[in-house]
Amino acid sequence: MVRMTPEVMNPGFLDSTGEAIVNRQLEEGLNDVIKAIFTPEESRRIRAAVVDLTGSKLCRPSFAGFSANTPGDGGSLAKILAIYALLQLRFDVQWLATSEDIRSRTELLDRAHKLWAGAGVPRNVHPEAAWLLFLTERPGAPVQVEINWPAGRLVYCTARNCNWTASLLVSKLGIPFITSAVWQAGLLNRVRGGLWLTSGYCQERGKPCDTRTDHCMADAREPDCTFPGEMLRSFAQVLPTTPLSPHNVTALGVAVFYSLLAQGRLPDGDATGRFADAVDGACTYFWPRSLPNAIRIAAKCGRTVDAANRETELGHDGALVRRFVTLHNDYTIEYAVVLLTTGIKGKKTKFPRLLDSVDRLIQRLNPPPSPELRARSPRP
Repeated sequence: MVRMTPEVMNPGFLDSTGEAIVNRQLEEGLNDVIKAIFTPEESRRIRAAVVDLTGSKLCRPSFAGFSANTPGDGGSLAKILAIYALLQLRFDVQWLATSEDIRSRTELLDRAHKLWAGAGVPRNVHPEAAWLLFLTERPGAPVQVEINWPAGRLVYCTARNCNWTASLLVSKLGIPFITSAVWQAGLLNRVRGGLWLTSGYCQERGKPCDTRTDHCMADAREPDCTFPGEMLRSFAQVLPTTPLSPHNVTALGVAVFYSLLAQGRLPDGDATGRFADAVDGACTYFWPRSLPNAIRIAAKCGRTVDAANRETELGHDGALVRRFVTLHNDYTIEYAVVLLTTGIKGKKTKFPRLLDSVDRLIQRLNPPPSPELRARSPRP
């Protein structure tokens, strides 16, 4: 098993320093799409990225960006990191059980906590593995690890922009584990910055989460939205600059996330399907399911709202799309698309327009195989 490190976790379009390698043809197409949809003034308030993952490009994707490395408040889009961290936790604990042939639930939990303590993580911010995971003892076999039902419910509500449950999920995973997962996955880089989640979603308002509006799990306990300041300062040492928000995102960072997800590396192919299922029905400005012949769709929006639950300036979306473009099942396109906006009106029309235009751009850059080649190609 290859150890997960930032150097290994390159989706295929980053150079040795972590900077993006741009495909000029795709970039020219993306620039044309943006000019057709946004005014010059609006274009100064957007960040975008597209990754072509079609066919053989899955392992060596083509990337294009528009102010893609500019950081900003990710709003609810950064919640994808908490969802991913839970999938990583399940993978890690299952790997621990299998690699060390641990057949006792109690022994497995003790071993996990000893490893986290050995890494310098205080016990009070370890992942609450006993609550988050369902551990099944099996005769003559290692413990089987699954995500517990209450944790799955947290993920369901978090994907649907419930701030209270997102904060509870972050609290139970612990900032140290989330940060470690994000860092080792290469989603955060000393040069380019990237994705960053250093708090839940209650603390920034200066009051407990409002269970009248964030009601997904109103019967659960209050989440802990505060974290040790010295721990956050130690994590901040890996950053090129101070994050603009505790929920920091860049278009490039989100594009890297969805590219690694498509490649089955966050942490594996099983988790890719689990993530897509988790965000199925999540908020989206792109509405990617309006595209025909979808095979897999994963999309998650980010936004800010005022006290009356009315949308304010921030509006983001990121999506991974894989779909048929003809009636022939052996011809598919796959791509990731990200659009981050601040102060843009008409999001409900401009996001779908951009998605539709990017979809046509990906089709143009990946023409269907000839009938002769299609006839010789084996059906999946």
